[in-house]
Amino acid sequence: MAAAGPRIFSGSSNPELAQKIADYIGIPLGSIDLKRFSDGEIWVKYKENIRGGDVYLVQSTHHPAENLMELLI
Repeated sequence: MAAAGPRIFSGSSNPELAQKIADYIGIPLGSIDLKRFSDGEIWVKYKENIRGGDVYLVQSTHHPAENLMELLI
């Protein structure tokens, strides 16, 4: 089953901005689990179906070793 409508998710760099964007557009901010391990590895899991949907990720790329890698994963 495809996701219904566009979805907005936030990385760890600026959740406040992501929430403001979602509020402005009038859709709920998507639910995500994000863990950072002690060795620097990142684990991300979307808590809802995003298959076939329009997904927008709000994430700064400042500090690319952390934030850019989080965005790409």
